[in-house]
Amino acid sequence: MSHPVTGTSLLQGNKLEFFIDGVEIVRGIDMTLHKGELVGLIGPNGAGKSTLLRLLCGIENATQGNVLWQGENLSGITLEQRAKMMGYLAQGARAQWPVTVERIVELGRLPDQGVWQRSDDTDKAAIEQAMHMAEVTAYRNRIATTLSGGEQTLVMLARIFATQPQVIFADEPVATLDPYHQLHVMELLRAHAQDDNAGVVVLHDLELAARFCDRLYLFQHGKIFASGSPSDVLTQENLRAVYGIETRIGCSEDGVNVTLVRRICEGHP
Repeated sequence: MSHPVTGTSLLQGNKLEFFIDGVEIVRGIDMTLHKGELVGLIGPNGAGKSTLLRLLCGIENATQGNVLWQGENLSGITLEQRAKMMGYLAQGARAQWPVTVERIVELGRLPDQGVWQRSDDTDKAAIEQAMHMAEVTAYRNRIATTLSGGEQTLVMLARIFATQPQVIFADEPVATLDPYHQLHVMELLRAHAQDDNAGVVVLHDLELAARFCDRLYLFQHGKIFASGSPSDVLTQENLRAVYGIETRIGCSEDGVNVTLVRRICEGHP
């Protein structure tokens, strides 16, 4: 269930636009992330969600507009500082090197260690905690590239937790996971987004978005179609217009419940 937003502004995107080869991917996006909240980005494939996520954490530079981190232009903050403040989990994140799981997670401490510094007790404690949180401790001596795709996603998430960033940006983090681990990952992101911390997550599962996110941004054709609380955004009218689907919307103690009924027509959206 979402939590009421009471925190101060942490991150702000202003009139963000992004072009690739003359094609506008996102258009005029304004969004704010507050301390203590988890924000979900939802919408059809190709709507601009992943691009916006990369703009917000500085992986891509906006063609127009800017991103402010606590009032300071993100472009003026060094990459080293950003690496300590932010963690980014890419869509389909996988281990790229045949090294142990523990070593992959240890790499999350590099922003605090520097290149040549060895792990101290603080680092080791953070690594252990991160592996425990992501439930990958049993794999610690396994070569990361031998794990399944879902297991590797958990390892990459553990690496982010080892960094102990203030904001986590996660692009479809549950896409390759079984239901147990989908809930587990969303519980971890929800638990992280407390006090001075926050998170932004791209999701296709509307039930998970409704249950765990404080606010949602619904995208269509690179623009924000609707934004607000899950109950404000996840309406039959909005989902019909953006996804081309009929739904049943209900409420429970866990929040909004979305049941998919049928497609309206082929080729939508």
